[in-house]
Amino acid sequence: MGIRNGYIPNIGDMRFNYLGGINFSIPIYNGGKMKQQIKIQEKRADQQSIAIESMQSLIQKDIKQTLADLSSAQDRLKKSDSQIELAKAAALMAHNKLRHGTGIHLEVTAANSTLQKALLNRLQMQYQTCSSKLEYGRLTGIKFW
Repeated sequence: MGIRNGYIPNIGDMRFNYLGGINFSIPIYNGGKMKQQIKIQEKRADQQSIAIESMQSLIQKDIKQTLADLSSAQDRLKKSDSQIELAKAAALMAHNKLRHGTGIHLEVTAANSTLQKALLNRLQMQYQTCSSKLEYGRLTGIKFW
C-alpha cells in the first residue's frame, strides 16, 4: 500500500495505490531433495568431527612441544649456572693477573664480557622457561591471571 503519481495531464496529483496477491505452491515431486539434504548434513557432520580430531591432535602436539621446550630450557638453565661460576672465576683471575702485573686490561675486559654473556644467557633461559610455562597454561586452559 502506498501512494503514486497521477495520470497525464494531472501528473502531480497523488493517488492511493495498493497491490495484493496470493501465492500457493504444492510440490508434486521434489526429486529426492530430502535424501540429498540428509546426505549433505551427514557429510558436514563427518567433516566437523574430522576437524575436531585434527584440532585435538594439534593441541596435543603443541603441548608435547611446549613440555619439550620447558624441559630443554630448564636443563640449559642448570648448565648456565656452571657457566656463570666459571666466568666469575675467570674474571677474578684476570683481575688478579692485572693487579699483579702479569695480565693486560684486554684480558679483564674479555673476562667481564664473557661473564656478562653468561648472565644474559641465564636471563634468557629464565625468560624461555617462564614463556613455556605460560604457553602450557594457555594450551591446557589453566587460568594464570
